[in-house]
Amino acid sequence: MNCVIIDNEPNAIKKLSVLITDNFTDVTIAATCTTISTAVKAIHEHNPDFIFLDVELNGETGFDVFNHFSAPQFNVVFTTAHEKYALRAIKASCFEFLLKPIQLSELAQVIDKLRLKLEKDILKKLDILQKNINAGKNFNQIAVPTQDEFHFINTNNI
Repeated sequence: MNCVIIDNEPNAIKKLSVLITDNFTDVTIAATCTTISTAVKAIHEHNPDFIFLDVELNGETGFDVFNHFSAPQFNVVFTTAHEKYALRAIKASCFEFLLKPIQLSELAQVIDKLRLKLEKDILKKLDILQKNINAGKNFNQIAVPTQDEFHFINTNNI
């Protein structure tokens, strides 16, 4: 699994990076960013499975990232010291919300949850692929990604 960390505080990036690298060997930090513009570039370049996204970013908000993606293909874990953003994060369909300072036990729960979701997505894709291969030229479903998951649509309904 690969991720991008977006936070305007270098110490917060460093702390989260250490927690990840010291405890989760299957998670790769593809990039760290301190602004929305660098984050957007990094997301396009690295195509992460998920991002850790701070809410307050020097005059911008983490929610501004969504203005650059019509259908994000990554999961979002908001990281902030401000509980007041929790409801807005949930409404933005975030995957999870971690309060700073981030505790290893809470991070572990989020990483486990991400593993399960990504595994489920892969199994769904493989199932559809197998069905389409078996159907030959007459495949009957396609996978359409949304922010939260893949939806499988019968081609007859298109």
